[in-house]
Amino acid sequence: MSRVFMLRVGMDSQYGGFVAPIFPDNTFVFLPIPEDPHDKIKTYCDLKYLGKNISDYIPKDKILEDGHKKSRNSHAHADPEFNTNTYGEIKFLNKLRQFKKGDYLVFYSAMFPCKKDFKYKDLKLRDLGKLQSKKKQYFIIGFLELKYDPISKKDYKKFISEIKENVHYIRGDFTQNEFDVLLFKGTNESGFIKPIRIDEGLLANNYQMNDWMYNYKLDKNGRRGLNRAYGEINEKIIPELRNKLLKKQ
Repeated sequence: MSRVFMLRVGMDSQYGGFVAPIFPDNTFVFLPIPEDPHDKIKTYCDLKYLGKNISDYIPKDKILEDGHKKSRNSHAHADPEFNTNTYGEIKFLNKLRQFKKGDYLVFYSAMFPCKKDFKYKDLKLRDLGKLQSKKKQYFIIGFLELKYDPISKKDYKKFISEIKENVHYIRGDFTQNEFDVLLFKGTNESGFIKPIRIDEGLLANNYQMNDWMYNYKLDKNGRRGLNRAYGEINEKIIPELRNKLLKKQ
């Protein structure tokens, strides 16, 4: 029996000030949140997603990080990354320390439905925000099948060759004392998927899970909000995600 933990990733109103695009053919662009400046971390202009330039989907004037303005060519916290299948986490550590090899992390994200050739780069952040207001949708976009138990500060040196592309390793999280961190290495059966919509399409005080997603929750407490829907879900979801795994380029 495997355990599965669902996490929200990618741009949102707090980190970025907008959300990523999804197109009529159900393809999308993953937009990572901003990162502090670091000479070994890529900027948005350096990144591509499935052949698309990430910078085409960044507003022309600025982005936000927790209310503070940042350059459109800021450094990017590209996590999860599926070049080498890794993900780092500094929250939920008490729960995630319990996970083991063979367990799963499932990633979901807010997105904005766009026309095929629509790009953000010609819009100011304010105008893009107005365009996206009350029009977001939520999708599962990928998963990580754990190749090892969670990697901690105590044992990370044994895995450097396999985790060196993760932003948490690059920025030095394993050698600082400010906060704790766990890193997760995935098998080759990990990756982005053809996205699965998980909201019910109605906006109340918060976007709500549809019945399909709610039925996979382990804690069915009536809460369906998707703004921060972190928690464990039923392992029966995994075959459905595997069937939608995208080929890596």
